[in-house]
Amino acid sequence: MSAEPPQPQQVSPDSKFYWDGTRWVPTLSDDGRWRWNGANWVAVDEMASTGSSGSQLTQQQVNPTGYVYGRGTNTLATVALVFGIGAYLVCPVVGAIVAVICGHVARRQIQRSGESGKGIATAGLILGYVQLVVIIGGFLVEVALLVLPPRV
Repeated sequence: MSAEPPQPQQVSPDSKFYWDGTRWVPTLSDDGRWRWNGANWVAVDEMASTGSSGSQLTQQQVNPTGYVYGRGTNTLATVALVFGIGAYLVCPVVGAIVAVICGHVARRQIQRSGESGKGIATAGLILGYVQLVVIIGGFLVEVALLVLPPRV
C-alpha cells in the first residue's frame, strides 16, 4: 500500500487542508507518511530531509475532523445580550444602557469584519431599548401620580 493518495483540487491558505470535492481534508495523510505540498504528495520524511519550505505537520497538529471553522461570534454582541437579559434581572438602568451601547458597537464591528453575531447583537439592542422604555414610562407615571391631585 505505498501508492500515493489521489490528487486534491485546492489547498487552504494555511496549507493545512485541501478540498477533495466535498469537504476540507487535512494535508497530512491518514497514515501520517504523506503531506500535500500544493502540487503533489511528498513523503513526510523526504520533506524533512530536503528542508522543504513550510512547517512540517504532525498528526497532533492537524484538525482531526477535517473541517475548517469560520469566524467566531463578536464578543460585544454577546456582552449586549448578557446585559440585555441582566437589565431585567439585576440592574435595570445600567444593564439597559450597556446593552444598547454594546449592541450598536457590535453591529458596526460585525458589518466591517464579517464576524457572526448580528442576531445576538440585535437581541441585546431590543432587550435594552425595551427596558429603557419601561423605565422611562414607569418614571413618567410616577411623576404624573405625584404632580396630579388625587381624585376623590
